[in-house]
Amino acid sequence: MKKASISVVIPTYNEESTIATVLERLTSQSLLPKEILISDSHSSDNTRSIIRNYKTDHVSIILLDRIGKCRGSGRNEGIDKASNEIIALVDSGIYPEKDWLEQLYSSYSGDKDKVIFGAVKPLINSKITRSLGSFIVGKVNGESIIPSVGSMLFHKEVWNDVGKFKESSKGKYVVEDLDFIAKIKQKGYEIIFNFKACSNWEISKSYQEIYKRFSNYSQGTFENGLFMTWHLGTIRNSIIYISFLFLSFTLNLNFLILFFLFHSLRTFSYLIRTKWYKKGSVIEKTVDFFNLSLILVIIDFSTYKGIFDSFLRSTKGYKD
Repeated sequence: MKKASISVVIPTYNEESTIATVLERLTSQSLLPKEILISDSHSSDNTRSIIRNYKTDHVSIILLDRIGKCRGSGRNEGIDKASNEIIALVDSGIYPEKDWLEQLYSSYSGDKDKVIFGAVKPLINSKITRSLGSFIVGKVNGESIIPSVGSMLFHKEVWNDVGKFKESSKGKYVVEDLDFIAKIKQKGYEIIFNFKACSNWEISKSYQEIYKRFSNYSQGTFENGLFMTWHLGTIRNSIIYISFLFLSFTLNLNFLILFFLFHSLRTFSYLIRTKWYKKGSVIEKTVDFFNLSLILVIIDFSTYKGIFDSFLRSTKGYKD
């Protein structure tokens, strides 16, 4: 049984539905880590009980307590307490494949200036996840997301050098993942993408979850100065939608055809690049199209909901 001096860090808060699977995947790796540190923010469900009762003779599992709910503070706590210099990050809800750690470690080769990212694939197990997965990966490579802090390996000195992960005292999303990746690039570290180091991501399974997730994401990017970087496309699309609606009601209703045509082309632009859409039946492709059409509307509205919430917070003087 192969083992390496690697510490795997997982931030958790109310993850009872996913944490057991994550631990099962990590403790059955082809290359085992020496320890798994789980930084939990006093979960109110059964997360902590599941962790305490999980039995393995091969890997040390350490449960840490943290005050803040944000993932940034969880990652910082785990990395700080890690006994090994090489750190691998996983999020609860991301399920590494059997050779995930071995693949990441093989790309590292002992060079402290390297940061290795694995590929994160959306877990496709319903009609909604098929369509949302198409949105998530359709503009990348049609299969996975890279880079993601939910699948990466680096030396502890990198974390210290770039200034650690951003934290939120209220547990809000403060784009700590995007910020950390940006700081790694700014510092000039060599970034390596290993598409063989695969993990499966449990993405949102309902329209309500999608709305909440993207609203929080929008609020985080807006409040931390990254909105234009990450949502410029949403603004552009909104201008086009509004223009067609304005023209249809002021000049000619036929402009509504262009409105729906643009939305259809936008939807199809994501679907056409995803492998599961290409392999789907005619019925599956039709369902995917209408589902993603609706999901894009939900994402657009949730994006502006995040902006509106941020504006209200600023007018009331709320600070993180």
